[in-house]
Amino acid sequence: MNTLYKNIIWSFLLMCILIACDDVLETEPNDRVSNERAVSDFESAEATLLGAYDRLRRVDYYQRDFIVIADGLADNIRQTINNTSRLNGISQNQPYAHFTFWQNAYETINSANFVIEGVDNLPDATEDQKKQLKGEALFLRALAHFDLVRAYARNPNHLVGEPLGIPIITNPSDIFALPARNSIDQVYQHIITSLTNAFDLIGVTTGVSNRASKVAVQGLLSRIYLYQKDWENSIIAANYVIQNVGFDIETDDYSSIFSEASETIFGLSYSDIENPGLNGSLQGLFYIDTNTGIGYGDFVVRDDLYSLHETDDIRLNLYVPAIKSGENVNFIGKYLGYQGAFGLDNIPLLRLSEIFLNRAEALAENNDLSGAINDLNKIRNRAGLPNESVGSKEEIINAVLKERRIELAFEGHRIFDLKRRGLDISKGILNIDCTQECNISYEDFRVLANIPVSETDVNDNLIQNPGY
Repeated sequence: MNTLYKNIIWSFLLMCILIACDDVLETEPNDRVSNERAVSDFESAEATLLGAYDRLRRVDYYQRDFIVIADGLADNIRQTINNTSRLNGISQNQPYAHFTFWQNAYETINSANFVIEGVDNLPDATEDQKKQLKGEALFLRALAHFDLVRAYARNPNHLVGEPLGIPIITNPSDIFALPARNSIDQVYQHIITSLTNAFDLIGVTTGVSNRASKVAVQGLLSRIYLYQKDWENSIIAANYVIQNVGFDIETDDYSSIFSEASETIFGLSYSDIENPGLNGSLQGLFYIDTNTGIGYGDFVVRDDLYSLHETDDIRLNLYVPAIKSGENVNFIGKYLGYQGAFGLDNIPLLRLSEIFLNRAEALAENNDLSGAINDLNKIRNRAGLPNESVGSKEEIINAVLKERRIELAFEGHRIFDLKRRGLDISKGILNIDCTQECNISYEDFRVLANIPVSETDVNDNLIQNPGY
């Protein structure tokens, strides 16, 4: 029996034990919770919801690997010659060197499903509390399904072979049915329906960026509609965020976007006692502190991305030129720890600059070229760069995509942006990254992650991706 199913069974047994004992449950601080809790009252429901949030902060998910792999599989970062062997093979697009968050994503979904299934019967919760819990759970369930379908399946507009998505799981018991993969379109429709319902349920604001909110729901929808090439709805969702988020893009201190979460709509934050430290953080893999020597600096910016920056671009300040084991490199200084604490990253999963770039791309595709240029120039001007003049539709789209690559680098977007546009991964041939040809067609099987063998071995209905 695989690990995921074992965890689900233990969660089910624990739920039964807790219901029988009727113990008083305590909600753990911040968003940490160690085990699945029975959804029998408001406190236990919130504890289970916090458990779902917590699973986003696993090393193989958003805390580190998901973000590193998304840029490493693409063309933004490369592995240094002298490294610690963490995430080996990502830069070279080796088979099986890919995303590994399948289990954590489905555990996130299962925790959310426990809340969705039980919240309406809570004896001590107000209607507003029930709606809020259910809405946040729907958001998390949609996010995890979306991450799975974009990592383990093709983009709906650039299909190769069978349109296999991932299993849709909507009830805690669904996992026991050994589910098959739903179609890609079914998965996207399920995600959008979940988010639409979440928007109706969640209150105006939760007041914190590490919990789902109405603007977070619409921010995620603006991205999802972009993946579907539903330009009109992407614009509508982005408009809502920009008009209701309550702040503008950061203009005073660009580094505070990542140290103090000044642009974050939804993201991960950590208290001092939760610091992932050297081994669990993005900072650890991207950087070596020149004063203390702390850090691995295993992954550095690729030269072609670095050279895309214009001379006066303030984002060049995020790179730290250095020599590592005789190799000239540029360390990535986007995540330098909150309040000087190494590894205490603030990781934006949705931030306002992305929303403007989502809208710019959708506006250009929708033939509103002046509107697209206005959004593009907002990001360029903040970076200290002059306005782009209005050109052809194709020129504007290319300018937006270039700006998106620079602005959102090292935030977990690049491989998915290439996939959704049907673009190849261009890394050059026989260069420092590759021992074989490394220009990867978007049709190549290595673009998709392999479904874990531990899953396919126990579930004959779960078809493995081609090539594995």
